[in-house]
Amino acid sequence: MKNDAELIHSEKQHENNLNDTHERVFRSTATILERRITEYFCYLFLSRFANELPGPVRLPFKDDVRRKEKDRMIENLSKLAEITESFASTFNLELPEDSLRSCFRAQAFKIWEDLENSNSKRIRGYGDLDPETAKRLDDFIDQMKIINNEIINLFKEN
Repeated sequence: MKNDAELIHSEKQHENNLNDTHERVFRSTATILERRITEYFCYLFLSRFANELPGPVRLPFKDDVRRKEKDRMIENLSKLAEITESFASTFNLELPEDSLRSCFRAQAFKIWEDLENSNSKRIRGYGDLDPETAKRLDDFIDQMKIINNEIINLFKEN
């Protein structure tokens, strides 16, 4: 006689023919694909509206992709997204959905870490900086940290 845990596991196994480990791997694959596709669309969006970015904001990449190639990219990414959705649906995978707030927070914390690792004390392993250059570097880093902390505070978890 099977216990409750075995019954639940066997039902799940029967429902999508996956054990728990396989289901996690399949879900991870679909989630990663979904995020990568989104990143592609973000780059495409940025390249399309690069001239409309405010003030000193610049793209960290050169837009060397022709319009025709971008159109094909959009077609292929749409197909890839459709197949990914079908894959998740076929195996009854519930994919996580991040909030925009948590995405912003994650980016802000990555920037915080980058800034922390860039001050004059942290880069001593690359050789000594003269005191004036170190102060100028730290002043810039401090200014950026203040703004980044404001961004972090905007998206504190409620």
